[in-house]
Amino acid sequence: MRNLVLALTGIFALTTSNCMAISLDEARSKGHVCEDSLGFVQPTSGGADVKDMTVTINAKRLNAYKKSAQDKGVSLQQVQKAAARKLQGSNKSC
Repeated sequence: MRNLVLALTGIFALTTSNCMAISLDEARSKGHVCEDSLGFVQPTSGGADVKDMTVTINAKRLNAYKKSAQDKGVSLQQVQKAAARKLQGSNKSC
């Protein structure tokens, strides 16, 4: 489980740095997004730039979750729930 948490930390680092109109950190600070129970970011307000950013980040997260699940020999849902717990612990939950 510790290795899973370390892998997820790397995943989050990849998904928070992007070159979009609005960054995930900025969207979080403005209350435009929340973290759902499956480890995905959901728009709560904002415009098309926020929605586009969440679609891009969620696609990256899903790919990373699938790879992590395969590498660790656990289910995708286990990885998603572990990611969600970590994300919701430090960010706004949906």
